[in-house]
Amino acid sequence: QKVLLELTLDDRGMTETECLALGFVRCALTERNRYYLFDLKTYKPVPDWLNPKFWANPQNWDRYRW
Repeated sequence: QKVLLELTLDDRGMTETECLALGFVRCALTERNRYYLFDLKTYKPVPDWLNPKFWANPQNWDRYRW
């Protein structure tokens, strides 16, 4: 999922700081517009620790019924 946000330079709706805080990345700047892109797939890479190896008691899986 990708979202492209187009803002005019004189638009007071959102500041650049607010766009960046929401996860948007500035992708283009023209004479009249600013463009920001949000890509869900590249927003937050999966950390190394987020896998079954580091979950609680993986050696007991399928051994006991919780």
